[in-house]
Amino acid sequence: MPVQPNTGEIPIHRDRLPVARKAAVGDRRSRRGGGTCPDFIGTPPFGEVNSPLHQQIGSLPKGELMRTSLLATLLVGILTLGGSVARAQGKPAAAGSTFQLSSLDLAFTYTTERSNVTPSGGSNFWAQGGSFDAGFTFYHGFGVAANFTGDHASNIAPGVNLGLLEFMAGPRYTLRAGSKHESRVFAEALFGGVHGFDSVFPVSTTVSNTANSFAMQVGGGWDVAISKHFAIRVFEADYVRTSLPNNATNVQNFLRLAFGVTYHIPRH
Repeated sequence: MPVQPNTGEIPIHRDRLPVARKAAVGDRRSRRGGGTCPDFIGTPPFGEVNSPLHQQIGSLPKGELMRTSLLATLLVGILTLGGSVARAQGKPAAAGSTFQLSSLDLAFTYTTERSNVTPSGGSNFWAQGGSFDAGFTFYHGFGVAANFTGDHASNIAPGVNLGLLEFMAGPRYTLRAGSKHESRVFAEALFGGVHGFDSVFPVSTTVSNTANSFAMQVGGGWDVAISKHFAIRVFEADYVRTSLPNNATNVQNFLRLAFGVTYHIPRH
C-alpha cells in the first residue's frame, strides 16, 4: 500500500458533521425549553426571595473566573505603575515642561457600602470590605485616579449573599493645604465596571450566581497628613451606581464610606 505524505492536516470525517449539528441544535432547544428552570419574581440580590432558588445555582463558570483574574491583573498593574512613578520622582523634569507629575497618593482603606433589597421599601444592608486607590496629580491639582474595591454582605435576604468587585478610573481634583505637611481634600468622578458574585441574578429564563455591569462613582475625601509621606484618610464618601440584573429596574444605588491610610510621594 503506498504511503500518503504527511501534510500536517487533520482529516475531517464529513459523515459525522450532520450528527454534530443535530446534537448542537438539540442542545440549544433543550436549553430554551425552560422546563428545568425555576420560576422567580423579584430575584435577589435586589429582589424578593424564592427560597429554593439559591440551591439551583451551579459553580462559577470559567468565563467569570477569567474576568475575576483580569481584575486582579489590573490591580497588580496599578501597583507596578505606582512603583515606576515613585522611582521617577527623583529625576529632573525636562526643560520647559509644564505638564508633569507633581505627586502620587496611594490609599488603603476599610470600605462599607449601604444599599437595599428591591422592591422599593425592602430591607437595607451594609456590605463590608476594602479598597485600594491611586491618585496621580499632574497640573495645578488636576489629575486622574483609579480605584479597586471588593466587599461582601451576608443574608441580604434569607439564604442569599452578595459579593462585589469594582474597578473604576477617572478625573480627580486635589486641593492642598499646609506648608510643612500637606493635608489634601479631593473630589473625583470615576467610571468602570462591577463583577457581582455569590448571589442570585436573573439571566434570561434562568438564574446565575455571577453578573457584570457598568459602574460609576462620584464623591471625595479628606487626607490629614501626619508626616511628609503618611496621612490618615479620615473620611471618604461616594455615591456608587451599578446596573446588575435584579428583575426590577436593574439599577442599584450605594452609599460608600471609607477610612484608612495614605502614602504620599511628592515631586520634591
